[in-house]
Amino acid sequence: MELILNTYGVSLNRDNEGFVISTADGKQRIPAVGIDSIQISRGAQITSDAVMLAIEREIEVMFMDRSGNPIGRIWSPKYGSISTIRKGQLNFTYSHNAVDWIKEVLLKKIENQQALMLLFNTDDHPMCLPKRTLPG
Repeated sequence: MELILNTYGVSLNRDNEGFVISTADGKQRIPAVGIDSIQISRGAQITSDAVMLAIEREIEVMFMDRSGNPIGRIWSPKYGSISTIRKGQLNFTYSHNAVDWIKEVLLKKIENQQALMLLFNTDDHPMCLPKRTLPG
């Protein structure tokens, strides 16, 4: 689950093993379990205790600009699944399945390019070849 704080004046605090979101309308407690990332926009606040809980639980904290693009990130220094994923990717490149996967990706790319070219093929445009019908 992603916790998105994009309302001006909202704050995120720690409450034991959970977070408390405070707004002008009231407070809401959310357990840390199940949260994958916290996204914070301008005008929102987060306490250092909330950041520490996120780090302990390996929850990524991202600071976003007005367009929603990340401008900063805080995460745990522990090795997570990233190294496991990279090792799996390396092992996959040397497997027999890699060749089949590459063939499938290239086939899909060719099919998508053909579909795009057919989309642009109109009889009204002088530069387009006439449509051909297949026998059958």
